[in-house]
Amino acid sequence: MFSPAALLDDPAQRAAVQDDWIAGIFDDMLGFAGMEMIRRILGFAHVLDLESIASDAVRARCELAALAFARRLLLERPALGGIASLLGQIHRGVSW
Repeated sequence: MFSPAALLDDPAQRAAVQDDWIAGIFDDMLGFAGMEMIRRILGFAHVLDLESIASDAVRARCELAALAFARRLLLERPALGGIASLLGQIHRGVSW
């Protein structure tokens, strides 16, 4: 635990608290993104990018991949690493 006074006097402790705070926000952001993806695919407010795919088979594969990614955002957030790691996985096309 930290003391409020230590945050003023100890730059290392202040940085650690800030890092923890940002990590918590990032974790919440990933969870929210996963829930929003699921809502936009399975709910009433669909995603035009997916809805505009003419082929049912291709659209289904894209939706399943997005749902698998959303599931991972919800359940495996700590294992995803930071933003650089997550973006790298997305760009490499890691199967979700």
